[in-house]
Amino acid sequence: MPQPERRQSLLFSARLPPEVLALAAKYLRPNAVFIHVGNWQGASPLVKQRLELVSGDEVRNHQLVQRLQQLQGMAVVFTNSMAAAAEVG
Repeated sequence: MPQPERRQSLLFSARLPPEVLALAAKYLRPNAVFIHVGNWQGASPLVKQRLELVSGDEVRNHQLVQRLQQLQGMAVVFTNSMAAAAEVG
């Protein structure tokens, strides 16, 4: 592992709310360079975000498939594991 003065730290984030910036400040050098593209503090106004809470794996998977079939356009579905992503298929 390189010495701290020679170490390079990189942080990638889809958005940088104040809490993430504060955390980054603890670990990055004072002269750290931030490069951002577009609106880095929030979601794009062109993206519609939706959260639906359901219980039970079978009900959740069924509702997800129904919603995806109803969509016109593209969707991004986040899962907490590769196995869960494979179930979405």
